[in-house]
Order: sequence, then C-alpha cells, then structure tokens
Amino acid sequence: MISRRRLTAATAVAVLAITACGGEPAATTVPAAPTTIQPAQSSEPPTTATTTVTTAAPTTSSAPTTTADPGAALGYTFRQITRAHEAASVSIIYPALIDLGDGAEERINSALDEWAEQLADEFVTDAVASGAATASLLEVELAPEVRSRSVFSVSGLQFEFDAESDFSTTRRVGWIFSIEGGSAVDAAGLFTDGSLDRLAAAAESHLVADVLGDPDLVTASAGLAPAAENYDAVWLTPAGIAVGFDQYQVADADAGSPAVLIPYTELADVLDLTGVLAALEGDMLPAGL
Repeated sequence: MISRRRLTAATAVAVLAITACGGEPAATTVPAAPTTIQPAQSSEPPTTATTTVTTAAPTTSSAPTTTADPGAALGYTFRQITRAHEAASVSIIYPALIDLGDGAEERINSALDEWAEQLADEFVTDAVASGAATASLLEVELAPEVRSRSVFSVSGLQFEFDAESDFSTTRRVGWIFSIEGGSAVDAAGLFTDGSLDRLAAAAESHLVADVLGDPDLVTASAGLAPAAENYDAVWLTPAGIAVGFDQYQVADADAGSPAVLIPYTELADVLDLTGVLAALEGDMLPAGL
C-alpha cells in the first residue's frame, strides 16, 4: 500500500502550538472552495504539462472517473475521485496512463487509484469523527512532469482545511514510476548508495539560494534531514530532480509549500544509472552524464 502524508487534527494542533511559540501565526480564514488548486508561485520547478480539467459537481461518493483531455495524445488522461459529505468535501484529480497495453500500465494506474481512494476515505472518516460544525475540505490536483518510454513522473499540490482545528495547509505530492517495472521508485532509489545525503544537501542549498534567499528563514532544519519522510515528494523533470516540501516543514507559513529543482549534472557522480534512470539516458539526461 502506497501512502503520502496528510493533515490530521493532532498535526494541526501541534503546528499551531509551534507557531504560537514563535513567528507569526498562519491565517485561519476558511477559503471559498475552489474548483482547482491555484498554480504554485514562481519558485516552483517548471511544470512540463498543463492540466485542463473540468470539475463536475461532487457526488456523494465516486469511483475514479476518466476525464477527456488533450494529454491523451501523449499517452495519459485524467481521473477524478470526489466525496461529498456534510462533514467533508473531497476532489482528487490525477493522471493515468493509457495505450501502453501491458501490465505496467495497470499496476501504475492501480497504485494511483489506491492512493487517491485511501486518501479520500480517510479524510472523510476523520472529518466525521471530529464532529466539527463546518465541513473540512481536501483538494488535490496532480499533473505529469515526465512521460517517457521509461518513466512516468507526476507532481502537484494538496490543499487541506481541517474544520475541527480551523487550520489549513498545503502539501507537495510527487511520484516517480518505472514503466518497465510498473512500480513506484522512492528518492533513495535514484542513488548508487541508496542514501539521501547528497539530495538533502543540494535541496537545502537550492532552497536558500533559489526560494528563501536567506538561511535564517529555514526555521525547521529537521524537515531537511536526509530521512525518507522528508523526501516523499520527489519527482523528475527534463531539467533535473525536483523536491517539494510541505507548508511548515522547512520554513514559516509565508513560504508556502516550496519546491526546488536540482540539475542532474549537480548529482551526476551519485546517480544510479543502472536503475530507473538507466533508460532515461537516451530520453532526457544530458549526454555524458
């Protein structure tokens, strides 16, 4: 079972407590429910695909539905899962492979379906259990970053409003799938020694240089430590490896959910070119890497 982090009431209370001890508190005004998540700010690594989805009014509960999209010409389409309950509203939009005609396509799509269904169901269950007077909100929108003959990589933003704690946050979501193996690849699997040390060091350097502009604005250095839970939102782009961080993970609320782009050449000496990146060498990696 594949999972990604999500907000819980306990997490929200903990973050609010930390904020109260130092720094400015995050705004807790409940936003109007958008139909799609707004694009990230300019600090986000460039997205190589555009999501064009018409969001229908949510039903009480829905299985994944396929939405017609121009991306179909590139070998993918979009699916959507919705939940509508008096305690919670959920919309999760994510890409799905088409036209591969083998077991890998089914395994990759099933992994994304399972993740989306589990995320939606757990969010509604938690919202119902909280007994909050207003509805909680979960909106997720993912788009492809790379669709090559060897790799399918996607990324996006996850917005959550927890009615019980009156707290909202955004999270990064990233996936790397090996088309040959039909399975997800974690960040450590990109490196010869299976270590996240070099990725973590590069991510911190780019976070300060490209996003925050001041090392003193890194207020939660533990969120940058080379641990798997800190690097579960990693994806590939034609230009390099992208790393996303949740709001509050590495900096104050004003930083949002920052993302950094690390060129392949910067990590060339530790990349495992016999793994998922092997076939990419002929697709997109710089010559001679």
